Amino acid sequence: FLLESLELAEVEEPFPWKRSRRSEDRAWPPRGRAIILHFSGRAEPTKGVQVSVRYEIYDGIPVIGKSLTITNGTS
Repeated sequence: FLLESLELAEVEEPFPWKRSRRSEDRAWPPRGRAIILHFSGRAEPTKGVQVSVRYEIYDGIPVIGKSLTITNGTS
């Protein structure tokens, strides 16, 4: 796989969440930044396959989020 491009983005809300108990009044989704790395397959078995890796870093929280999207563009 070869890195095709990268993009910077805002943190996305991974699921809807409604505060139901007493807790700190914090933003949802948490503030932070994301970087998305786009890869594409070059060898014959992986031609047409796209992979996107998303990393999210949150302000004031010692957590890194990661998600992976694989798209098979072959017929």
